[in-house]
Amino acid sequence: MFFAVFASIVVWSLVIVVAMRVFNNCGFSFPKNKVTDFLLAEKRITLKEETDGKELLYLFPACIAFRIAVYIISVFPVALFTNDQSLDFPSWLAQWKQWDATGYNHMIQGGYKYMMEDGEYVTLVFFPLYSFAGRILNIFINNTQLSAIITSTLCYAFACCFLYKLVIIDYGKSVARKAVLYISISPFGFYFGAMLTESMFFLTTVASFYYIRKHNWIMVGVCGALAALSRISGVVVIFPAGVEFIEHYRLFGMFKDKKVKEAFKLILTKGLWIVSDRSIMVKFGMFIPELLSVIMMLITMLYGARRHKSMYITYMVVYLVMNTSITWPISIARYMLCALPMFIVLADFTERHKKAHIPITVVSAIFFGIYMTGYLFSKQIM
Repeated sequence: MFFAVFASIVVWSLVIVVAMRVFNNCGFSFPKNKVTDFLLAEKRITLKEETDGKELLYLFPACIAFRIAVYIISVFPVALFTNDQSLDFPSWLAQWKQWDATGYNHMIQGGYKYMMEDGEYVTLVFFPLYSFAGRILNIFINNTQLSAIITSTLCYAFACCFLYKLVIIDYGKSVARKAVLYISISPFGFYFGAMLTESMFFLTTVASFYYIRKHNWIMVGVCGALAALSRISGVVVIFPAGVEFIEHYRLFGMFKDKKVKEAFKLILTKGLWIVSDRSIMVKFGMFIPELLSVIMMLITMLYGARRHKSMYITYMVVYLVMNTSITWPISIARYMLCALPMFIVLADFTERHKKAHIPITVVSAIFFGIYMTGYLFSKQIM
């Protein structure tokens, strides 16, 4: 009860702060006092740095190599904790087909027709984009499990490139590298190589953020739609997109200055590429990893509220609310894996507190191995 009240206070406080910040950046002034000065004084970093593309030529294969290394390492716990002395490639692949992965494999094999029980479709949480991509790849490979693994690996590598391109704009190369590292070795980071939609959602969401930051609203609409085809949480992209759109064009200020015609022209020509959805209420009740992931998210939001862009804080607030409201609590830690701004804030924190980098990296890597091993043996890690 106490935690639920505390979390709700944090969430709604951040909603108020972001709203005040948006109005302030659009030209509305608030009374000058210590409280408003503290809440509205953003300590942003705006390096405006860009990658020339050469780093990505190294980053992409490095990400592929990392995933291959994880797959190789996963052989050891499988061999160690099973009685089967003749572990072969099909058996190893089967170890990665846990929980919802079975459903996605069925969809890669034959679409939604394989997802029926007693004549009824049971596809509420199985969104089509990941399995559609895997199905195309399966035309050439003719192995649904291998197609799913390759799809996840490629999506993860492309997503890391987008994340690097996004973070480098405002934070520089060092923070960008750390952000990629932290999300890759986070305790549930092994899901990016599983036969699940995590890597596809990672790719479509981070691409949406990149185009939001570049103010390319057509691509925001395209990538946001693809994110919504990856997972229901994809609709959350509308909120950071809307906040950045309003702040960048000072939309509320245009209405204040009676530039109504110009404001509506902006909305009709650029803003309609952003797709809307509705928000929901908060509730909590979960197991220890899920609880810790939510606590980590709350701490990150509080720490980053004054230093980081409004669109990042907005996304974290709405993403947390949505994923703790309409989903089974046992999966929340996995869903927090795609709370991308959390890793950006963490990378920025360790850039300024360098002694924290090694402990965070080591602890994350240890729990990465522990949870991956549990997942491979069908433990309650979903």
